[in-house]
Amino acid sequence: MGQSYGTYFQRNDQNASADQEEHLVIRITQLLENSRHHYLPGECCIYKVPYHLHKLNEEAYTPQVISIGPFHHGKKKFQILEKYKVRYLDDFMRRAETNLENLVRIVKGSEAAIHQCYAETIELDSDEFVTMILLDAAFIIEYFLRDMFPMQWTDEDRTVIKPWITARMQLDFLLLENQLPFFILNDLYQLVLVTHSLYRPFTEVASRYFGFLNTQNKSSDSYEFNGIIHFVDLIRIFYLPPPGTLSERRSDSKVEKIYCATQLAEAGLTFKKSESQCYLDLKYHEGGKDVALLAEKNILVNGMGDDNATFINNLGTNVQYSSMNPEYCRLCRDIVEFHDSNWNRWKAILKRDHFSTPWRVVATIAAILLLAFTLTQAVCSIISVLPSKRRNL
Repeated sequence: MGQSYGTYFQRNDQNASADQEEHLVIRITQLLENSRHHYLPGECCIYKVPYHLHKLNEEAYTPQVISIGPFHHGKKKFQILEKYKVRYLDDFMRRAETNLENLVRIVKGSEAAIHQCYAETIELDSDEFVTMILLDAAFIIEYFLRDMFPMQWTDEDRTVIKPWITARMQLDFLLLENQLPFFILNDLYQLVLVTHSLYRPFTEVASRYFGFLNTQNKSSDSYEFNGIIHFVDLIRIFYLPPPGTLSERRSDSKVEKIYCATQLAEAGLTFKKSESQCYLDLKYHEGGKDVALLAEKNILVNGMGDDNATFINNLGTNVQYSSMNPEYCRLCRDIVEFHDSNWNRWKAILKRDHFSTPWRVVATIAAILLLAFTLTQAVCSIISVLPSKRRNL
């Protein structure tokens, strides 16, 4: 009897163990399925800012007045403009002379592709996601067009979208976590072009809105602007030098050492503001104070109110280095070679100590003339003494 009870409990334990294993297999299978669904290679282009960068300056990476996309959707501080997005959607439908069913059909047809652009899991169901994308996209298009045509601004616009909101919104549109895929904006904008053939392409509209960053005055008709993935990518294109001016990166392009601007200036290197409007266009020509030096030459604009090294030091904080463009690598090596030349340092010391001001130039010339006069006197004295010695001999 005891043996039968033992066998009974043993079988129950085995069944319980089998059930636990089966449950665990189901859970892991679900994890695998979710992984395959959310992480499709080559599709992601909109990411959350890495934690190690975000913690340095949270406000710099967080939208302040408007949420675009899913990462900051639903936060209370954005509720005023969230309600106003509905108004802009209605205005967009009238401008495009279309209906809500058509707009939903366009966004719904691209829902999977839009989802794949985001690198994080989105906690919204299909209807919520499509609604969010449609409201955000319609708002951006309407807002950009009203910015292009100020006469279209209404009294309600001026009441809700105050001047300080307008200025901050422009920055919010440039945050990596606050993006929509460019293709869905362009697809919806095509409806406007059907009814307003004189309107410009959306790439040009967006380029005009962010034109204050287009320091090189690049034309949106250029092939560089083909395949824009979001607004951050658009700004990247603004900053890139003209095609063909930079070589491809190579893993062996490394620089062992580099000197700061103050050290280079002391070695005689001259800093001059470039005529080029490209931030990456640096050229070398032979011939804690770095910020002051570069600001003095109009190379940097120091908005910190002091000349300490905080500005420069923070530029590279938590920036991951992989490789350097060969052009920059060559530039750095030329600069190091210039600094390490004794002849260049001697010339720089001479210029700094004896020719840096008009008074020093005058004093140096006077000293040289005095030295020359003294040497001349000494030589003349020697010459005059030599004949008398010969006569005595």
